[in-house]
Amino acid sequence: KMLSTSGKIESIKLTADKYTLKADRNDLSFINIEVVDQKGQVVMLEPVKIKIDVNGNGELVATGNANPRDMTSVNNKELTTYMGKAQAIIRPFKTKGEITISVSCKDFITSNLKIAVE
Repeated sequence: KMLSTSGKIESIKLTADKYTLKADRNDLSFINIEVVDQKGQVVMLEPVKIKIDVNGNGELVATGNANPRDMTSVNNKELTTYMGKAQAIIRPFKTKGEITISVSCKDFITSNLKIAVE
């Protein structure tokens, strides 16, 4: 293995634990948000302000960044990454359709993720 320093921020990587949810208010999807460089390596040393928007058949119910000193990020659609990461929790409405999650940061970098609601 080789240790390498991350480069400048190139994109936002979004990964869901579930890409399909039931049309049930008790189902949730946890979205991991990572600020990455051109090689896909997490840029950990620079806190980045991000904004999360949710459209379609669901809603944003919680956010966080795991920073023990930053309680401002809890349950807020605007937060700062910690060690290059943050998380959002999405809950579907009771109707079938699709949820679109958009996460944006400085330099107008935006990433989108779609979750099906069945």
